[in-house]
Amino acid sequence: MAERSFFSWITNNWLPKIICLLIAIILFLVYRTTSLSTRKINIAIDAVHTEKYIPVNAYTKTMVVEIRGESEKIMNITDREVKAFIDFSECKGEGPANMDIHVRFSPAVQLIDPIEVITSLETVYVVVEKRAFADVNIDLQLFGAVAGGYQLASHSVTPEVVHVSGPQSIVDNLNGHLHINYDITGQRYSFSNNVDIADFLDPDSNLTVVSTGVLEISAKIEPIVIRESFKNLHVTFVGLAEKFNLTQLTPVNLEIESIKETMESFSAGMITIVADCSAINGSGDFDLPLKIDLPDGVVLFSPERPVVKVHVE
Repeated sequence: MAERSFFSWITNNWLPKIICLLIAIILFLVYRTTSLSTRKINIAIDAVHTEKYIPVNAYTKTMVVEIRGESEKIMNITDREVKAFIDFSECKGEGPANMDIHVRFSPAVQLIDPIEVITSLETVYVVVEKRAFADVNIDLQLFGAVAGGYQLASHSVTPEVVHVSGPQSIVDNLNGHLHINYDITGQRYSFSNNVDIADFLDPDSNLTVVSTGVLEISAKIEPIVIRESFKNLHVTFVGLAEKFNLTQLTPVNLEIESIKETMESFSAGMITIVADCSAINGSGDFDLPLKIDLPDGVVLFSPERPVVKVHVE
């Protein structure tokens, strides 16, 4: 009798009861959904390359992952625990392709329950080419003006040839030369710097140097040397006996040399010229050696052995 009463209770007015059950289930799901917190994370889309195929275009390399779950369980999830990648081993040939994005979670994230994950992208559009290899010459171009008063004397790069890998069309367009532009603006000293070659490559070209990761760039920078002529310079004659009179027969002309910075402020008054007459003991014409005193950093270029011709009587 009790069993029949329970069965009658279930079957009696069964349609409203089923409707109520469905409403209860829906309300439960709505409550559970609205009670979950949301966390959005920007993550990089890595690429698993192969020896056969490689992308030639600049493709999307980031996406947003939306994670829903209980706040205390998802608040500490970072991009280190969520990884996305496309796998070029899945390519079937050259040309355009929509590559599937694979998402992987750390073991800690996989244990979270409940959890919902929505990604902003499911595929990435890429254009695929065969991978090519080649030996190319490094063409080093130094640009920019060195410090005032200085000049670039020479430069070099080591190694001069590197082995590169990349999309067939990119490697072909190199024509055997990889151009490296290096800034020397304001330099006044010679240098030899090791630089990361990847810093000079377009990341969207997918071109890599497989033989080395470092270039040694060297440059010899020297002061600009200025040479200037000074004519009819004053000579101080010393040591001449009082009984003699001296007449200078030839002018003293000198060529002086120094760096540009020094020569810009140099003048004839800074040259001291002395002729020693102490060896003269009679009348006549004499060629007297000259002693030239110049400031530090300034040198006499010519004549090599300056003299002055004088007449003594």
